[in-house]
Amino acid sequence: MVKSDGAELYYEAYGSGAALVFAHGGGGNAASWYQQVPHFLSRYRVITFDHRGFGRSYCEPSEVVSTRFAADLLAILDDAGVTRG
Repeated sequence: MVKSDGAELYYEAYGSGAALVFAHGGGGNAASWYQQVPHFLSRYRVITFDHRGFGRSYCEPSEVVSTRFAADLLAILDDAGVTRG
């Protein structure tokens, strides 16, 4: 879990190497990718997460705003130690 602008975000990270992030669509969650993770984790650091207000991530209903999704992902990547550049 990592905090981002009023939300507590759930994520999972597997494997090592370059980061490969799976982001779910509306109504989904991190578990949406359970069949893809095993295929990629031998070559990548696979990260799955629940967007704010979905699955195991929490925020007040008024804070479920898609314009915050990018900042949320950056918070997850920072917490997971993924370097940019």
